[in-house]
Amino acid sequence: MASISYLYRSKKDQASLKLRLLFRHNGKDHQLETDSKVVVTHDYWIHYHRKSKIKDVKIRNKQREIEGSLNSLEKTIIESFYKSDPKYIDKAWLISTVETHYKHGEDFKSEYLTDIANDYVKSIKLNASKATLTKHNTIIGKIEDMQTHYNRKFKASDVDSSFKVLFNDYYELHGYNKNTIKKNFKFIKTYCYYARDNGIEVNPNLKKLSISGEDTKDIYLTLEELETIKTYSGLSESLDNVRDWLLISCFTAQRISDFSRFGKDMIIEVKGQKLISFEQKKGKKKIVIPLLPEVEDVLNKRGGEFPRKISDQRFNEYVKELCKIIGFTKEIEGSVVKNIGGDKDKKHRKVKGSYPKYMLVSSHIGRRSFATNFYGKIPTPLLMSATGHTTEKQFLEYIKIAEVDSALELAKLYLEIK
Repeated sequence: MASISYLYRSKKDQASLKLRLLFRHNGKDHQLETDSKVVVTHDYWIHYHRKSKIKDVKIRNKQREIEGSLNSLEKTIIESFYKSDPKYIDKAWLISTVETHYKHGEDFKSEYLTDIANDYVKSIKLNASKATLTKHNTIIGKIEDMQTHYNRKFKASDVDSSFKVLFNDYYELHGYNKNTIKKNFKFIKTYCYYARDNGIEVNPNLKKLSISGEDTKDIYLTLEELETIKTYSGLSESLDNVRDWLLISCFTAQRISDFSRFGKDMIIEVKGQKLISFEQKKGKKKIVIPLLPEVEDVLNKRGGEFPRKISDQRFNEYVKELCKIIGFTKEIEGSVVKNIGGDKDKKHRKVKGSYPKYMLVSSHIGRRSFATNFYGKIPTPLLMSATGHTTEKQFLEYIKIAEVDSALELAKLYLEIK
């Protein structure tokens, strides 16, 4: 079930209405918002919208005009919603669907996959992050390389089981692992759904097409390891700085794109509890999380300030050095990016193997460590509100909790309740 509502969220006298999509999937409620592109005045929306028995002809005509625009947009979104796989319905999907609605009747008739992909990127450009746009452009480049390799130009209707085999073979030939292939194939399906919504023919079995990945062992830092990191002495200024950022990441559950932007101006206090309030860079989701004692300790150590800013690249370099010095050298399974193409034809790919743990530590480890360390101790919906995951299935896949582990946790919690 899905529903649409419109809201006036601006402080200006005239603004575009916000469109809100509410739907339920897998027992969970989801909410997405974007710009409706329907402009009204604040006065009209408050005093005349949906009001009946208005004598002023101009206002009645305005009502009909705006209601017609809103109802038409709602019809487009709801129809597209029920044609789409719920797994792919996110903010980018909503933005693209709104753009498609307003492009209806324009001359977008190219059936070719690269043209469709480029048009899709244009449709989300204003609201997508730089990283998202870069990823799409990388995928488009791969499609073009694949077309050169097979000496043919693919249409949206060509994306079928045979295309899937060609796609998989091409990526494997260039050294990509199964999970990268699986993830990138989802982009292809997104472009095809966009094409279908623009009236372009696609394979009727598109929804059933998928590429299987493989289980990975993503590492995390245990609470005991985090205590060792916290109390280790004798570090250089650079390593002490990265140590504090690592602790912050592990006790706020945030990506480096978010925790590296933290500042004391983001700290608020409600009912005696200090909180951090910010908007996640990925997905633009508003997040409010408690300032846990471990984070407060870092701030108190630094006179109320967060650590010195650090780039993603430097963080990933220094955090490996930090963990090596501390002694996280036990070999475990994981993946490390290596050059598999030699000096002349450099190809950097993730290579599975057994490596010292410090080599596998990166900026991703904080979010996963928080989620894994506190799963079963803190209710899952509260953990998800901190990590920003929208579905429990997505969250459990993220922390690699298998069905058996879930059952054991349930049994343990049940005994604690009794």
